[in-house]
Formats: sequence, structure tokens, C-alpha cells
Amino acid sequence: QIRDKFEYGEALRRLREEAKLTQKELSEKSGVSVHTISNAESLNKASFESLFMILNALGRDFNEIIPIDVKMMLRIII
Repeated sequence: QIRDKFEYGEALRRLREEAKLTQKELSEKSGVSVHTISNAESLNKASFESLFMILNALGRDFNEIIPIDVKMMLRIII
């Protein structure tokens, strides 16, 4: 399944660190709980809505966290 291969946590953490934000600060900025942000970064577990809110708060988009192999799979499916 594509979702099983969609490991975005490290990329999400990198984007947050590049923005010089703690998880708490990102939580306040995005409206997403610290717990959800932590789960997204360490366990690759978050809803698409939460990911969208986090990325929006960082001024980024999904393309920046989707691994290249998943992008290739999506092109084949679509």
C-alpha cells in the first residue's frame, strides 16, 4: 500500500527545524497538538488534514515531504 511507504516524519522534522520552531511553537502556529506533531515526526502517523495544517503553518506543501519513490508510484497509478 502507498500509505505504508509514505514515510514523511524525517522530512517534516527537517522542515520544522529549518523554520527554527519547536514542536510547541509549531503547535501554536498550526493549531495541531504537540502530540500529533510528535507522532507525525517520529511515527509517520497523522491525518492528511493535520499534515496540511502543519505544512501550511510552515509555508510548505506536500511535495516537500513525499519521498521520490512514492511520487513515482503515484504517477504510475494516476
